[in-house]
Amino acid sequence: MLGRIKMKIKSMKLKWRVFRMRSKGANIGKGVKIYGKITTYGRLSNLKIGNGCTINNNVSLGVRGGIQIGNDVRISPNVIIISSGLNLNEKPRKHFEAPIVIENNVWIAVGAIISAGVKIGENSVIGAGSVIVKDVPKNSFYGGIPGRLIKSIEN
Repeated sequence: MLGRIKMKIKSMKLKWRVFRMRSKGANIGKGVKIYGKITTYGRLSNLKIGNGCTINNNVSLGVRGGIQIGNDVRISPNVIIISSGLNLNEKPRKHFEAPIVIENNVWIAVGAIISAGVKIGENSVIGAGSVIVKDVPKNSFYGGIPGRLIKSIEN
């Protein structure tokens, strides 16, 4: 009996987190699970999450430039996805915004950082602690700082 009550409470928390983000303007698909605390910066109307995604604890989403997440994406704890930055070629340095697109069936492992303007192709994996500053082709495993191709993933 106690086990069923705990599962019910956990389910309610997952639904509550999604509800709160939707009520603030985020476009979130069906079956999305948000575990623990996530931090968002910018207008949540700039955030689109597809169906069946999982976002784990302590994820930061900087949505100023827009973030679009496809279906069945897995985002591990401590990931930072930020769609804005500073232009290093201007003085004084000025902020810029550029959308991030994460296509279907992508896994972003623990502690990875995804920079503004990046597109991560379908069925790709981003290794733990990686910093992704350029586009990732589909079916690729990228890792390191800066992120580079480790190997291609066969379907």
